Amino acid sequence: MVSAIIVAAGRGQRFRGKKQFAEIDSKPLIAYTIDRFNRNENIDEIIVVVEERDRAVMEQIIEKYGFNKVRKVTGGGKRRIDSVYQGIKACSNNTSVCLIHDGVRPNVSKRIIDEVVKRARKNAVVCGIKPRDTVKMVEHSKMHTLNRESLVLSQTPQGFPFKLFSAAIERAIEQDRDFPDDAAIWEWFYNGEIDIVEGSIMNIKITYKEDMEVERCLLGLV
Repeated sequence: MVSAIIVAAGRGQRFRGKKQFAEIDSKPLIAYTIDRFNRNENIDEIIVVVEERDRAVMEQIIEKYGFNKVRKVTGGGKRRIDSVYQGIKACSNNTSVCLIHDGVRPNVSKRIIDEVVKRARKNAVVCGIKPRDTVKMVEHSKMHTLNRESLVLSQTPQGFPFKLFSAAIERAIEQDRDFPDDAAIWEWFYNGEIDIVEGSIMNIKITYKEDMEVERCLLGLV
């Protein structure tokens, strides 16, 4: 079984509001995101993680749009890793592959989902894109130019063999560790290589208010 965990428990401090519930054409962003996975034949179940106080609102959205693959809505935690862990615990017992996706990344394509599912049956996999701009690193007021040929801007979904990832995140929680994304947990625990699937410049994450204008355009293109 392939389980998709959609993480939407953020408080949207940079957005200045709950961006997962911000609307375009009277439809919340989280609904656009869930729809991508609900319509994909390779996804068997969906777990949605929200703040506990948003659970009822999320359940109403699921009912309104008929998202029949959503098996459970569960409460998240203070950090992303805590929310992902709650999603992992909510997956079905026979889950073999899990995908973890940002609730405010509504343009993920069928191609990306399919490729991540396929690769994640054997290894951890991240979708990402090469940076188009020159990347600079600043340390102690000094600037260094990085080789962008060796850099990848990671996106979601990120996919994993379920049992192996479950063991890794459980250990991370036990040790009260935190990581910038889910693949970093795998890197830390297994010290292994991670497969890369080509992402898309349209697979943006809504972070700031102005991103909504970009998203209004993209929803007409993808």
